[in-house]
Amino acid sequence: MAERERLGGRSGVSYREYVYRTRDCFEIDEVEGYDVTRKRVFYDDVVLVTRHAFIPWAQVVLAGVFAGLLGLMALAFRSEARIAGFVLFVATVLLLLVVVLLFAVGGAVVTIQGKRTQARMVFVLRPGRAADVYRRACRLVRERQGRVARQAARRAGPGAATVAN
Repeated sequence: MAERERLGGRSGVSYREYVYRTRDCFEIDEVEGYDVTRKRVFYDDVVLVTRHAFIPWAQVVLAGVFAGLLGLMALAFRSEARIAGFVLFVATVLLLLVVVLLFAVGGAVVTIQGKRTQARMVFVLRPGRAADVYRRACRLVRERQGRVARQAARRAGPGAATVAN
């Protein structure tokens, strides 16, 4: 078994995906319940590597809704104990608003597209890690595809001319 290094992953309500780097390919483990499916994107087959920013709107809206609900509860509690209600209001609502602002900063998605398969990794609040994974994936693919191109040129021989239009 080849050594694997975990690069990243993504998750949803009922699934998880983990992306690993191996010697020859990127391996994707898709876990749904107890079912594990392994897919591979070989470095030779990579067509595109992208990195783009996104805002996790579901988390932003959910944290905002919780901030509103807890704020209303704190205001209801405030009528009976003014100081405790104010402290509860500040502690809950402002904390959740900080969470909303942090999520609103966003995250990054790195996608490695092969001919038939794709690996997608989501990095929330970790843009530096996303940039690092993107650079490493590009370097691995560039090195492998460059090596394959040099071997093909050697096989073609010195007499083979390339046509450039």
